[in-house]
Amino acid sequence: MAHRGSLVVVLALTAPRELSDGDSPPGTWQLTIMVANVLGGGADAGAVATVIQERKPDLVSLPEAQVDIREEINAHLKGLVYNGYTQQD
Repeated sequence: MAHRGSLVVVLALTAPRELSDGDSPPGTWQLTIMVANVLGGGADAGAVATVIQERKPDLVSLPEAQVDIREEINAHLKGLVYNGYTQQD
């Protein structure tokens, strides 16, 4: 039963993206947001950067990113400019 609940959550989160025709109403624009849980720095920075390079989101949120992982991802971006902010010192 737990798997069925997980499937519903996944469908609810991805259905708008999967079923959208991709057209925005006239006079509007689409904002692409990428959220990646980098496991407090345990994620592969190169893999995260590759997804950013391929998808080119307008906004990237890395909720668990420490300064070091954010800088490592940025180093892999090679020319793509994203500004990073954190509440950590």
